[in-house]
Amino acid sequence: MATNPDAGQQAVTAKITALALGRLADPNQRAKALVFTLLLALVAVYSAIVPPLQSPDECSHLKRAYLLTRGVIMLDVHPTHGSGGMIDQGLAAFIAAHLYLPHNEGNTVTRAMQRSANDIAWTKKTVFEPAPGAGYYFPLIYAPHAIGLGLGELFGLSLYHSYLLTRFTLSATCLALIFLALGIYRPNFLVLTLLLLPMSVFQLATVNIDGLTTALTLVAVGLFLRVADRRLEFRPWMSHAMAVAVFILVTCRPHLLPLLALPFVCALLRRSKRDLLLGLLVTVASLGWIGLSMSITMDLRQSRDLGVSQLLLFYLTHPRVFFSLLWNTLQNDDLLLFYRESFIGVLGWLDAKLADHYYAATSYFLIFTALISLSINNIRQDYPARLLLLFMALASLALIFFALLIAWTPHPSKVITGVQGRYFITPAIIFAYALSGSANVFSLKRPALASPAIAAWFIASAYHLAHTLVLRYYATQG
Repeated sequence: MATNPDAGQQAVTAKITALALGRLADPNQRAKALVFTLLLALVAVYSAIVPPLQSPDECSHLKRAYLLTRGVIMLDVHPTHGSGGMIDQGLAAFIAAHLYLPHNEGNTVTRAMQRSANDIAWTKKTVFEPAPGAGYYFPLIYAPHAIGLGLGELFGLSLYHSYLLTRFTLSATCLALIFLALGIYRPNFLVLTLLLLPMSVFQLATVNIDGLTTALTLVAVGLFLRVADRRLEFRPWMSHAMAVAVFILVTCRPHLLPLLALPFVCALLRRSKRDLLLGLLVTVASLGWIGLSMSITMDLRQSRDLGVSQLLLFYLTHPRVFFSLLWNTLQNDDLLLFYRESFIGVLGWLDAKLADHYYAATSYFLIFTALISLSINNIRQDYPARLLLLFMALASLALIFFALLIAWTPHPSKVITGVQGRYFITPAIIFAYALSGSANVFSLKRPALASPAIAAWFIASAYHLAHTLVLRYYATQG
């Protein structure tokens, strides 16, 4: 059979070009499929092991999702219960049935309790339930939750099966967004490790919003890095996708406010009026929502003489007080240890710790993946964009403490309270992208060292996590 020499030459040329340019090559489909499969497998295992409503604030998120199915955008204010809304009595009973587990390691799942909770049905009767923590978030973040919960009610499923459907819908949405992000811009080894952290994967299997914020951060930063490299194609839909991702992130995670700069930088780099207009729209809408939600949300979980808006004004006019509190907080060894452990993974309602040696080993492994992800050549090439990402990561970390200071910390206080390590995952992802481009993951040398190491760490993590969760929720004390 005759062959076409020109076609063969073009194929060889294309292969050499792909290897030379690294980042410009099409994403490695096998690598994306591997990451997607690993995350999906872990989510499935966790979902089978972890009982319902065992993630912090999951109850409030579930209530907020139900209210969205009823078209509620702003929460009502009850004089004695704070911000919340009218939810189905069956849903309220389902939530209450699982609140015996948190905060007490002696409380475990029994078959009798499980059967009782699984039999709870929708009642079509409503009762007011507070959900103040979710009142600050723009409700679009709860769209996947609302779809799952709404379908469960529509088809007459029990509350338990409606909850499982909500879990599945949310997890599938998160994984689809992660899969999309990996195609937009290939991550380095540190980003992959952060995605596979116990805390990251655990939150993917719960009715929380952490999985969505992690996935949307990957999308937003990946799109920005495509803009920063003029050799990569940037289509009009990508501008709109970045704007939507940034808006959702900022309105549900105020510490990600620095991301508002992304559309404006894109407008500058690509001389795009479209990105400039989108940036202005997103900024006005985001700041407007944050201001509105802070002014009307009543959170009675902390008894304080000053409201959130008053504390915001106080610390903005007294920045030295904030930095003094931040310094005192970072000098507290117990808090620093808690931040490290809850960043890697203190599961459940912060009552399912992993082994001490696992935290130490994973800390060293994160340093290892950061070092092999660092690329001086890429930083020199794209240093303005990467410096901006580094600044955003550091600013986001500072804003985490500021947000918890005005929203949760008693006033006055000597340290900032309420900060958990899982809040640092999105800034860590932004920092990881600042280290290097994507070529390192699929270059010819480093995978020979990193891929087996990540595989070994992942296998050990999966075993240890399953063991810890089974002991926490199903092993009787004695």
